[in-house]
Order: sequence, then structure tokens, then C-alpha cells
Amino acid sequence: MKLLVDTHVFLWMAFEPQRLSSVARAALEDGGNPIVVSVVTVWELGTAIGRQRLELARPLEEFVHGHCEQMDAVILGITLEHAYAAARLPWVHRDPFDRMLAAQALTEGLPLVTGDRKIPLLGVDVIW
Repeated sequence: MKLLVDTHVFLWMAFEPQRLSSVARAALEDGGNPIVVSVVTVWELGTAIGRQRLELARPLEEFVHGHCEQMDAVILGITLEHAYAAARLPWVHRDPFDRMLAAQALTEGLPLVTGDRKIPLLGVDVIW
């Protein structure tokens, strides 16, 4: 099954895999589960860098492409359908990045690998 990863999971896979739950780690390490990274993650990382909440040793583009290649991950763009789905979500989670990831997971029928406890309140199938 394809797995959509949340931004913190993308970072933890690169720098702190021990922070992943054992269930999440097993799912991500299973070669039969293709990994999907949303452009939302790239946008969120860029925002964190711009706000000086995140520092990477190399440019964002190099980090994302290199890490995706290492994970054999595919990139998921944002579609109009995703935007409509995000607009319909209940307001139990207000973070726009997480709302779009949830909308993408729901629209694409993908579980979201995340430790965010509010995501299931949006009706998303979560692996953690």
C-alpha cells in the first residue's frame, strides 16, 4: 500500500528515525509500501527555513531530491480536487499544511504516516 508521509516523518526518516513509532518504521521500511511525499512537505520545510525554525546542511532542493531518491519516494502535487477537499474538512485542525496533507490522503485513498493526534479527527487513516 502507498504511504503518504507527514513533514515531521519525512524529517525524522532523514535525521532521527528513532523518533518514529515501531509501527510507522516497519511500514516505511517495508519495500512493498511505496512512499509518497507531498509538495506540501516541501512548502512546509521552506516556510520553516524562512522563519529560521529549521536549518539544513544543504539547499532545500538538494535535500528533498536526495532524500526522496534515497527513500525511492514519489512526489504528489496539489490538485484542485485536493483544495476542495481541504476546504470541506472540519475545523478540528487549523494548520493549513496538515489540512492539505489530510485532504490529499483522503482524496487519494492513502494512509498518512503521522504522529499528529489531530489528523484522525479529520477522518484520515493514520499509521503510527
